[in-house]
Amino acid sequence: GDDQQLKVTELRVSADDAGSVQVEASSVLGVVARAHSSTIRDIALVGSSVVVSVGADQRLNLWKLPRLELIASSVTEVCDASCVDVAAVPDCAGPEVVAVVGG
Repeated sequence: GDDQQLKVTELRVSADDAGSVQVEASSVLGVVARAHSSTIRDIALVGSSVVVSVGADQRLNLWKLPRLELIASSVTEVCDASCVDVAAVPDCAGPEVVAVVGG
């Protein structure tokens, strides 16, 4: 958001027979106080172990879950980046992540 913070919180939930869902507990697994130098505009999951974030700073960052370790960072040519979507593309050398950024 506007504070540039990225946080991973684990929620433990339960459901009763009537379908009512209750949060039993939560715990913070990872926090990055300044994940971007300006507003975070969007995030997207890549499988279950990586998240991509894009910010108004035109940075595209890849983070390893759950501790939010920065894997890679790149500048996007989209001036007012506001959304991101990702796809894992398998090739002969291993999976490749393709990120599409929009303004």
